[in-house]
Amino acid sequence: MTNIALVDDHALLRSGLAGVINSFGEYKVIFEADNGKQFIEQLKKNEKPDVVLMDITMPEMDGFETTKWIKNNAPGIKVLVLSMMDDDNSII
Repeated sequence: MTNIALVDDHALLRSGLAGVINSFGEYKVIFEADNGKQFIEQLKKNEKPDVVLMDITMPEMDGFETTKWIKNNAPGIKVLVLSMMDDDNSII
């Protein structure tokens, strides 16, 4: 089982993604967060996800800051970026 965390400030998008992900037998969404700060708080209360689906543009703590925090504090977690941005430099 691959555990997934969703970090995005759009609740409807998170809900839809969670439904799709949970429909696959080998994946499970273990928690969701509105922003990076909430992700860190959820991480303290839940098991670590294997993969985080991360939005880049969020209030309080954006995807750039959160991914840097993950790299420094939980390097075993893989991050996949979700974005409506079409600027390659921002994503890279």
